[in-house]
Amino acid sequence: MLHVICLDWCRLMKVRGQEDMSVRPHRAPTGTESAMNQSSLRIYSALLLLGAGAGFASAAGGAAGDNLVANPGFEVARWNAPAAWRLSEGAEDNTFDWISGGQAGQEVHSGARSLRMNALRQPALDRSMDATTNPFRVLPYARVEASVWLKARDVATQEDAGGYGLRVTLTARSASGVKIEHRDLMNEQGSFSWKKIQGGMIVPEGTVFMDLSIKMTTCTGTVWIDDAQVRVVEELPTVNLDGFHRPVVIPRPWQSRLSGDKFELRSVSIMNQRPDPRIREAVASLFTSIGIVHEFLTADSVPPGRYATQLILGDSAHPALSREFYLRFPQWTWADLEEQGYFLAVVPGAEQNLIYLGANSPSGRFYAVGTLKQLIQNRSLYVADILDKPTVACRGIPMGLQWFEQREGEALRRMTQLKLNFVWAQGSFLNDCLSTDNWRLDFTPAQKAAFQEFIELYQKNFIDVWIAFGPRGKNPPLQYSSAADIDTLVHKMEVLYTLGLRNFGLRFDDLGNVGEDRLLVPQDISAFNDDIGAAQVYFIYEVYSRLKSLHPDIKFMVVPLDYNQTGNHRGQTRGGLRLRQYRKLPADIGIYSVSYYDEDILAATCLTGRPTVAVVSNFYSEGIEDRNEYAVPFVNLIDWQDSAIRSRIAGFTWLPKIPQREDAALISWRTAADFAWAPERYDPQRSFQRAAAQYLGVWDEAPVTSGAGLP
Repeated sequence: MLHVICLDWCRLMKVRGQEDMSVRPHRAPTGTESAMNQSSLRIYSALLLLGAGAGFASAAGGAAGDNLVANPGFEVARWNAPAAWRLSEGAEDNTFDWISGGQAGQEVHSGARSLRMNALRQPALDRSMDATTNPFRVLPYARVEASVWLKARDVATQEDAGGYGLRVTLTARSASGVKIEHRDLMNEQGSFSWKKIQGGMIVPEGTVFMDLSIKMTTCTGTVWIDDAQVRVVEELPTVNLDGFHRPVVIPRPWQSRLSGDKFELRSVSIMNQRPDPRIREAVASLFTSIGIVHEFLTADSVPPGRYATQLILGDSAHPALSREFYLRFPQWTWADLEEQGYFLAVVPGAEQNLIYLGANSPSGRFYAVGTLKQLIQNRSLYVADILDKPTVACRGIPMGLQWFEQREGEALRRMTQLKLNFVWAQGSFLNDCLSTDNWRLDFTPAQKAAFQEFIELYQKNFIDVWIAFGPRGKNPPLQYSSAADIDTLVHKMEVLYTLGLRNFGLRFDDLGNVGEDRLLVPQDISAFNDDIGAAQVYFIYEVYSRLKSLHPDIKFMVVPLDYNQTGNHRGQTRGGLRLRQYRKLPADIGIYSVSYYDEDILAATCLTGRPTVAVVSNFYSEGIEDRNEYAVPFVNLIDWQDSAIRSRIAGFTWLPKIPQREDAALISWRTAADFAWAPERYDPQRSFQRAAAQYLGVWDEAPVTSGAGLP
């Protein structure tokens, strides 16, 4: 089963040169221009490296890591009430209790005080019972992280009220207090013991103040509140290319020695010990694209000495590759490369130059060819010893097909260059033929042709293609108990199978955005006792089992309705109870969800009964419209060094900005790929500088040497 994990996004950078200096998108400057840029270019950003170390200043002007919430634990009194909080009953007979001296773990989470909300009456549809923090100042485009400890008992909506319940909400406001945007970190019903609710958002443009609210919206029940926290961490870095020299390889290799020496590529003979048509095409395409004469040789073909450079491709069975591997990296073995790692050595010679390229698998050799491409600049090849491997097996992106339809293969080119190997196709894929009201329609001949081309192109570049259906729409609505609707999806998946697809998905994310997060068909309400979780699990099983019986080699993955910040769903909550029903599904059905924190991963695996889950970032870069800006990801709060967490993670995906709004420098792609390759080796500052160096261009002078843990 394929699994994936997440990286979030934050707003970053504007390029401001001195005088008339400007950034020219998609063109690397010459050496002279690069030198000018090094002295004059500054990139201002809100680079949010939460938990990444010291040296960052609070947007509110406090020290790094300051809590922006005044009186976070309700310990301070003002006129016999907790200071710095605004309280609203929302309906008659609702009350607040300022708990004093409660026993820790019961009435109080920590300290001596907490606040209890008693909602005896359900507020009207446009009102909530709420406790709201003091307003706090923030800077636009910063990443705000919030948390609060809550305990709940019998939170329930008395009637259909749009799915509301207990909410934790971050709200961004203008200078006059008008709401610009809000983000619900939780929207739940049910009961649970003390737990930490957490989440974040990017501060939208125009924001001056924010606040954090705990709300009981159109519901009743009892909620305890304690230990609220909001933090903003940001830095405004200067691009500093000191110490960077060509070539800059991204993702950053695990082990590398780059002397700065190079030689001209004139002609190349290629000895391919382990023939693979995809590797052959990649090598031929590389040398053809830069006009280098090359030939694939066999044992009885033209002697390799007739060519200026010889490239040897293969694995540990090749004596020359094994010898060079041992000489250059004696402390490592071929087994250390695992499935996707590779060894590459570029060796100048008096009579003939040599390139050694070895790996345990075709995918490893494919990635080595990608690194070799980065070592070639202006028909010259840099001398290098590189030992590299990813520490995350699956790396990629979810995307609508606007990339495939509008960018003429641009996404494929970038994913191949950056060694990404997973794509989850959904959403706007071929005019929404996978979702909205079109999911029941047969594929047209043109759509079939586009699907087949898409699948074949990506597979040829060692990228696993997953195609996910999102059955939704109200003309008519999906009937989970309907054999006809189930058969429709199975039929469409069978069509994709004939086109070469083996990885299939169903997605129920964001149904609340279209009013479909509850059962709409009377037959379903009756069959599943008005439980949409039970209905979806039944539907998933029926689609999967019917397709699996026809094609045993398929893989299957699902995005649940409760896919986001799963750590907030623990306990006897509405979302938690729905997720627990996924335990009824066969073990080889993957779960694809969003995780920002360790608690999300632990909760997702525990609730669904899976040893690992697939996790994707679904955090958009709000408020970023200027294509000339830089954008890089902030580091998520998942502890990649913790084996108990890491063992539940098998991959990483991130959500790129849509083509019309991405950063012109593409630093967002480069840094994300750097993180995806090896999160535990990722240095946010250095990764940004490396991405800027590759974009801007750097000098070709002093040697650069790097090893494990170095740039």
